Amino acid sequence: MSRVKRKVRTIIFIGLLCGFFPTLNTGLVFANDSNPEPVFYISILTPNPGGPPPSVFVLTLAEDLPKIGIGVDLCIENWNFVINRTWGYPGPYPIPTYTEGGYDTFSIGWRWGLDWNPYDLYAEPTICGGGMNFYQYITDEINWALENYTRTIDYADRIFWGNKIQQIIYEDVPLLPVSQSDEFILHDSNLTGLDGKLFRYAYQSMENWSIPTQTELHASVGYFRDFFVFNAHQFTDLLWLNQIYNSLIKRDPKIGYFYAPDIATSFTTTDGLTYTVSINPNAVWADGTPLNTSDVAFSFELVAAISKNLNKDLSSKNIAYDYSINIIDEHTLEISFDNRYHFLPESNLDVYLIPKHIWKDVPINNLSQQALEWAKTDPTKLIGTGPFYLYEYNESPRVIHLKRNPFYANWSGITPNFEDIYFEYLPTLSTAKELAALKNGELDLIIDSVSVGGTNLSALPATIGYTMIDSDSVHEFAINNMHPILGTGEVCPIAGPQSAKYVRKAINHAVNRELICKELPGQFNDPAATPCPKSSPVYNSSLKPAEYDLELAKEYLRKAGYDIPLTIISFGIGVSFPVFVSLLALIGGCVTVFRRKDR
Repeated sequence: MSRVKRKVRTIIFIGLLCGFFPTLNTGLVFANDSNPEPVFYISILTPNPGGPPPSVFVLTLAEDLPKIGIGVDLCIENWNFVINRTWGYPGPYPIPTYTEGGYDTFSIGWRWGLDWNPYDLYAEPTICGGGMNFYQYITDEINWALENYTRTIDYADRIFWGNKIQQIIYEDVPLLPVSQSDEFILHDSNLTGLDGKLFRYAYQSMENWSIPTQTELHASVGYFRDFFVFNAHQFTDLLWLNQIYNSLIKRDPKIGYFYAPDIATSFTTTDGLTYTVSINPNAVWADGTPLNTSDVAFSFELVAAISKNLNKDLSSKNIAYDYSINIIDEHTLEISFDNRYHFLPESNLDVYLIPKHIWKDVPINNLSQQALEWAKTDPTKLIGTGPFYLYEYNESPRVIHLKRNPFYANWSGITPNFEDIYFEYLPTLSTAKELAALKNGELDLIIDSVSVGGTNLSALPATIGYTMIDSDSVHEFAINNMHPILGTGEVCPIAGPQSAKYVRKAINHAVNRELICKELPGQFNDPAATPCPKSSPVYNSSLKPAEYDLELAKEYLRKAGYDIPLTIISFGIGVSFPVFVSLLALIGGCVTVFRRKDR
């Protein structure tokens, strides 16, 4: 027998013999028994306000990065410590690495409402000391896009530049978006007119809401705190007050949740600073008194006075306080602002209007107390131009009873479907009792979605419906873009910013977003591809989250010059092992024969 034949038979025999081994597993394992030696270390800074453990995001990333050769120091600190190393860093700038008193990477979440404001976070003039750009992200391309985004007064242009900014960030990876979490609101299954985004982020007025055969709406709400609209910050208070008071403008879902006229019939500008505003000549307060431009001027001036004299941040509205007003006639005025508010100049007009004839004699430091007193003793004083007015406030139990404004249809053309709305604070109700009350019709709406956050929506009875609310939050992995490895790349083996980008891309592909979203609390967590939330009109839905791929992550590190060992393939004992060896035997035999023939 020839040497070649003996070799082939021996290899095939060994392969077939292995086929009789007991089956222990059926797959290939593409991993080393241990992680590669770290080629460098980074710190992950994460806040821990005094109790809960680090987020699953941080723990997952701290486990996965060593698998690609990046060592991790997990730094769990209080918020003061975190702030002093990020946007509160005292200088000099740039913010250094963690070991030098700054940070390397940072786990943080942002909530935006409807308005994503990237300018404060990524524009060169806002690098800490002048703003919130603790990322220290500086490129000509992003600065150009941000400038256009903030300066345009055209909604289509704003969407274009908003999308462009997200595309630039997606390619440059100065930060890593990880997850976003949708919410929901529970209500009577027959309720119509509720818009999830308007409700959650703009305190939707309820003139178009309806439930067939019902003239009343009963809502379970949180605790009432503020009765004066300019001081209200809590969601519950702003929701019921927004049924009473209007602004010159309002959010309109028909135009992508940008602003449209409300009390105003038009508002025009050429520069985003000076607006000519015409108000509806038919607008009247809920007591029948006509509304005119002196009421508008009074409301704006009162907001400015509260801010300046009482040093209060009226943050429920994104408004500027430095302006001048020129009343042209009873229904026309010109408002000039000294400064634009970020990228939404028209939002400066979004000020609640209150009746001058009721509030003009109330001392500025007694406004909140007077509103509460009137709510208890003379609720007819708490009126606006909105679809409802305050009819009664009952302190025990705490119930706010609104009635339909009989004058609302005169100027808006809409007659609210509900005659009465009840906002009821029910602290003794558990989640189960709230759901039972909703099921049997005692409640029509549960406003506090947090209290029912664990509800299994698929198991709800037919009488309970829900409306999903696009997330306004994004949890991300912020990166110090002046870090010598992650930002400038100056100490990478192949030095330069391109290598730093490769390192950031490597980390991006080491983020297991799907696993993180499964482990996070709640039912509606999705991987994020962009720092812009889904709630924003400029959200770029064409961008997809980076794939979790540790081999691709290693390849990016190699492109930066790092010596990352190739993955060794090992095999499980069982069916797959003998099959592979048998195939290898045949291939090996053929190769031997072919080489023999070549001779």
